[in-house]
Amino acid sequence: MKQSKKSPWPFIITAFFSVILIVNIYLVYAAAKSYDGLVFANYYERGLKYNDVIQQEKRQRELGWNLDLSVGLSEKNKVLARIFLTDKNELPIDSATAKLEFIRPTSAGKDTVIELDNTGKGVYAGEVILPSSGNWDVKIMIAKGEDRFEETKRIRIDE
Repeated sequence: MKQSKKSPWPFIITAFFSVILIVNIYLVYAAAKSYDGLVFANYYERGLKYNDVIQQEKRQRELGWNLDLSVGLSEKNKVLARIFLTDKNELPIDSATAKLEFIRPTSAGKDTVIELDNTGKGVYAGEVILPSSGNWDVKIMIAKGEDRFEETKRIRIDE
């Protein structure tokens, strides 16, 4: 009696789709586990108020304020930040309040806000300890009376 030889194709096809299924399950797990929530809170309300943002940017352009941000590492992860602020006539602006918000673009929970000291002649300075080196977004917020100025810059902190 002759035994019939079974074809290997059903096993190959089943193995192929099993591997694809296992890899897809792992990718879904990895994507769900690595999500760190870098979405703005209240994004819907922010969208509704977008016209206010446009008006603020228009008022800011009319002010004509200019700033230079310099950031340097004074010690390990201790950052010295300095702003030089001038008006549209290139005269220094004093007696304003200045804040910097250091935002880590790749991970939530590491953001830091500092208030800068007015050292005179349009210079505002402060120090902050950042939890890690790398890329940071710096949101600059300046207020003088009713006038507001905001700008965001990307910096890199190397150890």
